[in-house]
Amino acid sequence: MNKILIFIFFFLVSCKDENLTNYQNEIDQLSTYKKQSEYLERIYNLDQNIREEGANILQKTGDRSIEYVNNRDSTMRLDEINLAKIEAYLAKYGHPTSKKHTSVATMTPWLIIHHNPSTETSKKHFKTLYQAYKKGNLDGGAFTLYLGRYYSIIYQQRLDLKSPYTEEFEVDTIVKALGLSKMRDEVDAALEKL
Repeated sequence: MNKILIFIFFFLVSCKDENLTNYQNEIDQLSTYKKQSEYLERIYNLDQNIREEGANILQKTGDRSIEYVNNRDSTMRLDEINLAKIEAYLAKYGHPTSKKHTSVATMTPWLIIHHNPSTETSKKHFKTLYQAYKKGNLDGGAFTLYLGRYYSIIYQQRLDLKSPYTEEFEVDTIVKALGLSKMRDEVDAALEKL
């Protein structure tokens, strides 16, 4: 447990002086799908390890302890770094595919975007995540979770749909409520041309 914190601390310190949006050199080195998957898996593991550590600290020391506050601050900083890396990755390679990448790798962009909730981040990545969802490279449950969180950021409440409903209905309802229909239609039109 302490080894994880030490590793994360050194990782964060080493990244402190880097420009958060400039990870192009390491992204450019990912010349194979295997290297891309390994890179995305490392990001995923860092994300999950710091959160697991935070949960353990919370359980042992409570949410007002200095250890938990430090972990929360480190988590927020790591989330910023991971988002910058994912954005650089997506700009270079696009969303990973289930045919060429590992399942963890295909889930990583969604997870990192999900952990950086803001209206700007959510809207910026809508087309990428929607296209991944439509192509079967992002699980429908993950995509609806992203949309639901985006909705709750905008409206400060969860969307309450009357059961039963389909995943398609949920996606369509939230997309319309968020005013993303035009963006959705652009992705659908582009996919039809493929």
